[in-house]
Amino acid sequence: MKKTGGKWKSKEDCIYFIASQVESLIHGQKACNNLLIAVNEINTEDHIKTIESWCESGKNVFIDSGVFNLTNEHMRAHGITMDEALALPPSKIDGFSELLEKYYSIIDRIGNKVWGYIEVDQGGKENKRKTRAKIEGDGYSPIPVYHPLVDGWDYFDELAENYDRICFGNVVHADRNTRLRLMATAWERRRKYPNLWIHLLGMTPNEWAPAVPVTSSDSITWLRLDMWST
Repeated sequence: MKKTGGKWKSKEDCIYFIASQVESLIHGQKACNNLLIAVNEINTEDHIKTIESWCESGKNVFIDSGVFNLTNEHMRAHGITMDEALALPPSKIDGFSELLEKYYSIIDRIGNKVWGYIEVDQGGKENKRKTRAKIEGDGYSPIPVYHPLVDGWDYFDELAENYDRICFGNVVHADRNTRLRLMATAWERRRKYPNLWIHLLGMTPNEWAPAVPVTSSDSITWLRLDMWST
């Protein structure tokens, strides 16, 4: 079993992260101790120092890889769909090498202080395996990402058997019924791996959560108005 990086403790209760840029999280952290921020939003030395101060004060800071933003930019630049952009190998995505370099520099600074950090999950499962192997070979311990709509059940079992935490994707752009099915799927699949921590990416807690709970999730919803006002 591979231990993913960060100061996460396996006995923690369920956690909800608010996700946004640093400037909005400065306000959000007053009300919530669990904060998610993507690599593409960490752009200055002041951003790093602010995140360090949150960690030192006992807050859980979760670092997203920034792949979602990267593929969105590529999608708009090349007139393709998000699904098409997400499926491309890293070598075909504009700015991937620069993102990976930035990812390394940030994890070097704060990787042992944050709650955890997500793998750079560009491309399908074969590309994710290759990139994760490189990242792990370079001395880092990212949390793998499983995409239930495209990766297949064998890949879920592969990750669940080898890692203490995984992230569960395909949620952000899903409609209501698909989101419910994804939550139910995560809950049912975890029953075989009771010690596995599953983080549902881009899921706002709602009335479904008591019925099909996941161990953690994140959402930008509660800070959306503040984000657009900054």
